[in-house]
Amino acid sequence: MLTFGTTTLRYHWFIRRLTIGRFTLEARTDVYISAIKFASLGWLVDFASSAHDDYNEQENGSQREEDCLISEDAVAPLVDLALEAIHAAAADGSLLHHRDLFYILYRWRDFRDNDPTEARAWTDSLLNDEDALVIFARQLTGEVWSQGMGFGELGDRVAQRRVRVRIDENIDILDADRFRVKLECLHMSDRLDESSQKTIDEFLEAWDRVREGRDR
Repeated sequence: MLTFGTTTLRYHWFIRRLTIGRFTLEARTDVYISAIKFASLGWLVDFASSAHDDYNEQENGSQREEDCLISEDAVAPLVDLALEAIHAAAADGSLLHHRDLFYILYRWRDFRDNDPTEARAWTDSLLNDEDALVIFARQLTGEVWSQGMGFGELGDRVAQRRVRVRIDENIDILDADRFRVKLECLHMSDRLDESSQKTIDEFLEAWDRVREGRDR
C-alpha cells in the first residue's frame, strides 16, 4: 500500500468516539469551535473538512445531525476560518513548506464549492520558482512496498520499493502541462543538488509510467 500516513484518521476516529453520545450536539459545537481557533493550519483545515463533509452527500447520504461533529449552522464560519488561515499561509510562504501541502490545496478548492480558481492561481504563481517545483514533485510522490508470494522457500523475502505519483493531466489545482515542462527543464539544468535531482528523476519516471499505462 501507499505509505501516506493515517495518524490523522485515527485522531478523528478517537475524537468522534470520545464525544458523540456523551455530549449534545450543541455542547460539542461550543467545545470544538472554541478549541479549533488555536489549532495549527493542518488541524484546522482537516477538522473543517470533516465538519463540512458531514453535511454533504456521501455515498450513503448525509449523516444524521446528531452524529456530526458540529451543528450545521457552525460549519460555514468554521470553513471561513480555515480559508482565512490558508490565505495567510499562502501569503507568508509557509503553505509551500507544509507537509500536507496538496491535501490543503484540495481542501481550499472544496471550501470554495469545488472551484479550484484560488488554489490554481497560487500554484501558477510558483511555477517559475525552482525550489517550489522540487517541493511540488516531492509532495506528489508516494511509495508502494510489495513482497512476492512465491512458493515454499522461493518467496521474495525482501520488500520492493516502487515510486508512485499522485498526479494526472486532469488535476485542477495545478497546471500539469506547464508543471511538466518546467520540471523537465529544471531536470536538465544541472543546477540541482543530489537529493533534489533524485526527487525529480524518480517523479518524472513514475509519471511516465502513469502516462504510458505501465503503473500497475
